[in-house]
Amino acid sequence: MQIRRSRSVSLLLLGLLVSTLCALPVFAQSAVERDRAALVALYNATDGPNWVLRTNWLSDEPLGDWYGINTDIDGRELHHVVVARSSL
Repeated sequence: MQIRRSRSVSLLLLGLLVSTLCALPVFAQSAVERDRAALVALYNATDGPNWVLRTNWLSDEPLGDWYGINTDIDGRELHHVVVARSSL
């Protein structure tokens, strides 16, 4: 009985460790990747190459450096998109 309990506790701790590690920067990175993909889709769907103001769009620069894109200080959370002067 002691071996089973010890193994169960070990598996529980291992599961907690793995879930904690998986939730760290990888989650934030995938959110940025999803935001980037959505913004690229917006650009492509709205004739982005003909926008008047499109600085850094489709570049490898952080999303907060793309014209009209505002993110949190870490660049992990997209706050809003401003494209009023981009000829959309």
